[in-house]
Amino acid sequence: MVLTRLVPLRELSPALHEAWVDLAARAAEPNPFHEPAYVLAAARHLGHRWPDLLVVEEDGRLLACIPIRRSPSLRGRPLLNVSVWRHEYSLLGTPLVDRDRAGAALKSAIDGIVRLARPFRIAVFEWVGDDGPVGEALERALVGHGLGPLRYRSFSRAVLRRRSDEALPDRLAGRHSRLRQLRRALERECGTDLNTVNRSGDRRAIEQFLSLEASGWKGRAGTAMACRPGHADFFRDLCTELARENRMQLLSLEARGSPIAMQLSVESGEGLFCIKSAYDERHARFSPGAQLELDVIGRFYREGRARWIDSCTDPGNSLMNRLFPDRRRISTLLVPPPGRLVSIVVGKLLRSKRKIRPRG
Repeated sequence: MVLTRLVPLRELSPALHEAWVDLAARAAEPNPFHEPAYVLAAARHLGHRWPDLLVVEEDGRLLACIPIRRSPSLRGRPLLNVSVWRHEYSLLGTPLVDRDRAGAALKSAIDGIVRLARPFRIAVFEWVGDDGPVGEALERALVGHGLGPLRYRSFSRAVLRRRSDEALPDRLAGRHSRLRQLRRALERECGTDLNTVNRSGDRRAIEQFLSLEASGWKGRAGTAMACRPGHADFFRDLCTELARENRMQLLSLEARGSPIAMQLSVESGEGLFCIKSAYDERHARFSPGAQLELDVIGRFYREGRARWIDSCTDPGNSLMNRLFPDRRRISTLLVPPPGRLVSIVVGKLLRSKRKIRPRG
C-alpha cells in the first residue's frame, strides 16, 4: 500500500534519514541538491524556514522524499504557493524518486502537493530536468491528474557527456590553444609548473576556498560566502559531509602549493555536479578558472567514475558553453488551481522576466 505523509525536517528520525540516503542511491535521476547532506546543511545555516519533507512509502520502502515549502509569495509576487524547496545554492529541483516505481511515487507525491495547495495555492515544481525519466513521468502524472502545468521558465545549460572518443580532451585543448598559451605564461609568472590536485577531505582546503572567493569581486560586493552570516558554515558542513561520504571533488590549480583556482563538485549517481568555483583575481589575465576547467575535463576522462558533468552554470556562460558541448533542459512547472482570476495573475507572472541565479 502506498502512503503519503508530511514530515517536518526538524523531526527527521534516524530511520527516515537512512531511508532517504538509500533512496538517493537508487533514484531514477540523481539530484544531490535534494539529498540529506545538502538539504540539512542549507536548512541549518542559510536562515530559511526549515522545509517539510513530502514522503511517499510503500510497505516500508521509501519511494519519494521531496523537500517542500509553503509561501505567500512567488518570485516577489503575492501568490500563495506550495513549492519544491529551492535556495540559491540549490541548482536542480528534480524530485528523488525510486527508479523502479517512479510513476507511482510521482502520482502519490502530486496527490499530496495538490492537497496542500488547495483551494487557493499554486503548486510549483521548480527547476526540474526536462530531458530525463523523472521530468517525463512528472508531466504524465500531472496530465493524468487532469492538471494542466504551465511552464514558467525553461532554459538549457552546459553538460559534458562521456564519449568513447578518449581523444576529446586533447581536441578541446587544441581548439583552445590560446588557453594553453596563457597557461605557459602563468607558469612563467609563478616561476613554476602548475598542478591540479584533489584536495577533497582536506579541511584546510575548505578554508582556502572561502578565502579565495572572498579575495575577489564577490568579497568586495559582500556576496562571498565568507561575508554572509551562515553561508560559510553551510559550505563547511556540506564539504565535511560530502567528504565523509567520499563523493566530494575539490580540485585546486596550484603553484608551489598555493591555490590559484578551485572548484567544488559532488558525485551523485552517474553524474558529477559542479557547485562552486573561485580563482585568484591577481592572475585574472591568464584565465585561471578556464585553465582549471580544462584540467577538470581531462580528469573526468582519465579518472572519473561519472558518465557526465552538469556545469550547473547560467545558460549564458560563454566559457562553459564552449567547453561543454552538450546541453540539458531545465523547466519550472506551475500548477494553478482552477479559476479565471488565478489564470490571469499567473499569466502575468509568466510574462515577467526573472534572472536565473548562476553557479558562482
